[in-house]
Amino acid sequence: MSIQVKNKRFSWIAISISVIGVLVYAFVERQIYLDYQSLEGEKRAFYGLHELFGFAQKIYIVFIGLLCLFVTWMAKYKKEERKYVVIAFILSLVCMIFPFIPIWKIFV
Repeated sequence: MSIQVKNKRFSWIAISISVIGVLVYAFVERQIYLDYQSLEGEKRAFYGLHELFGFAQKIYIVFIGLLCLFVTWMAKYKKEERKYVVIAFILSLVCMIFPFIPIWKIFV
């Protein structure tokens, strides 16, 4: 078992970090949604500005995605299995793109 994982070490690291990044993003989006639900009237109208400046930690998730992209490149360089490298690459792209999409607005 350890031989199989050892041959895919960088891919698994990239996949794990990407999943953690997506989970952190989901938590931040949930917090944004809960904050929005607690507001009334005029404060809701200006909530976009509050989200832009108050939840800047979403941008750090992009850096997590860049880290995953680098680790995925290392996995490709080490000639790890292609399907795991592709999964890691897709997850790192998702981790970099999601912070620019306000998913919490879907639930409003």
